[in-house]
Amino acid sequence: PHIAELIYRLKHEDNMPFGKIPLTIGEARREIGRLYS
Repeated sequence: PHIAELIYRLKHEDNMPFGKIPLTIGEARREIGRLYS
């Protein structure tokens, strides 16, 4: 899905510290929220 590609690119091209690639919108939102809190 598109969200996985987005997170993959953020992680590998922009070096954002995602622990794992989230597969759902909810997981991605929680992970992004954690990074910016």
